[in-house]
Amino acid sequence: MLGRNQLDNSPVFKGLKQPGRYITGNSGVLLAKVTGTKESYRHYTGVDAGMNSLLRPALYGVHHRVEAPFNKGRISKTNLCGRICENSDIFVRDIMLPELKEGDFVIFKDCGAYGYTMSSNYNGRPRPAEIVVDDGKVVCVKEKESPQEMLKKHFKGQDVTE
Repeated sequence: MLGRNQLDNSPVFKGLKQPGRYITGNSGVLLAKVTGTKESYRHYTGVDAGMNSLLRPALYGVHHRVEAPFNKGRISKTNLCGRICENSDIFVRDIMLPELKEGDFVIFKDCGAYGYTMSSNYNGRPRPAEIVVDDGKVVCVKEKESPQEMLKKHFKGQDVTE
């Protein structure tokens, strides 16, 4: 309650609305670059994003749709994982995608709700850039964090340029 109406002394309320996942969920994607592949007891594809960029799969076991729109090769099964040294840093297991190689891109869909807001600097990783496309115009609203920006948070007032 903010106060009382001066005319009749009734309570005055002001509320903020949060649009929620239902409205914003499908409005964002996470673009990640393939950093390498590994054949073990399963096939793994590593990307330059991690659970610090998109926490929901590791935290809740949520599956985001994934596409490799620039690849038209043979379809095979892989496990998409991030660069954080945690066994939970796997975006999706046993997904069928075109064969990927270092330098290729994958798109994680439905990341509009809570993607950036849940991101962190966990394991010394920078938060990703945030890009908005509005009516065909591309605008960078948040640059990818630099190592210096990350250090400034912990060493306030000290020179961290080197």
